[in-house]
Amino acid sequence: MNKDLRAEFESLCNIEELLNYCVFHESHNKYYPSKDYSESHEMNTEFVNGAWCIYQEQSKRFLSCINTLTKL
Repeated sequence: MNKDLRAEFESLCNIEELLNYCVFHESHNKYYPSKDYSESHEMNTEFVNGAWCIYQEQSKRFLSCINTLTKL
């Protein structure tokens, strides 16, 4: 599920354009600045990581609500 979730996240228009500044590391479940490192790479990567954390949390809550509704 995590790869599907990440694919959905990375296809968001505001995120998609920022992915040029960072790369995803599967083992840490987090983005790191790309090798063309600069201050803007670090800022954009931090933004993407924050958005990724929020996206994952919202997805968990959404799925929990769906599961609750299907049990009714």
